[in-house]
Amino acid sequence: MKRIIMGWAAAVALAWAGAASAGTVGFEFEGVVTYATDLAPVGTRVQGRFAWDADAAPLSTPIPQIAFYGAPAVLPLTVSVGPHTIVAYDVHVTMFNDLGGNAEDMIDIGGIAPAVDGTTYPNGSFGIRLASGPGSTDVFQDLSLPRHPWLKDFDSQGLNSVQLRVDGSSNGVVLDIRIDKLSRHAPQR
Repeated sequence: MKRIIMGWAAAVALAWAGAASAGTVGFEFEGVVTYATDLAPVGTRVQGRFAWDADAAPLSTPIPQIAFYGAPAVLPLTVSVGPHTIVAYDVHVTMFNDLGGNAEDMIDIGGIAPAVDGTTYPNGSFGIRLASGPGSTDVFQDLSLPRHPWLKDFDSQGLNSVQLRVDGSSNGVVLDIRIDKLSRHAPQR
C-alpha cells in the first residue's frame, strides 16, 4: 500500500513539473473534515494543493460572467486526508464574475474520475468551490485565472468547501471539507 501511495505522489510531482510554465501559480490549502463515511473521521485536518497557468486564455466563455479553463492550464488537484491521498488529474476551472444571486464571484476547481490511494472512481468527482456572498463583487475584476485569491474574500461560508463523490448518486458523497486556510506557493518543478 505504501508503494502505491508513493507511486501516486511521484506521478503528481511529475505532472506538476511537466506542466509548469512561467505563468503557473500554485496554491496550498488546509481544512477540516466536516462530513465523512469511512475515509476519515469528522474533525480530521487535511492539506491540499492545486495550480494553474494564470496567463492561459479560457477554453470558452458561454456568457459574459462565466469562463471555463482546462488542461494544460490547470494542474492536478491533490489532497491528503490522514493516511489517504486523493488526486484528480482531469481538472477544470470555472470562473464566475459578478454572477448575482447567492454567489457573486465564484471559482470551481474540479476533476472527474478521482483516485483515492490509487483506486480510481470513474463516475466520481472531486472539487473545490470558493464563493463570495451577495453584493460582494470585488473578488475578481474579470474572468482571468487569479494570481492571488485570498480566502477572506470568499465570504459565502456555506459554499466554500471541498467535496469528494465516488459516484453521481445521492449517496455518492464520501467526504466534505471546510477550507480554513489558502496560501500561494511556488509550484514544484
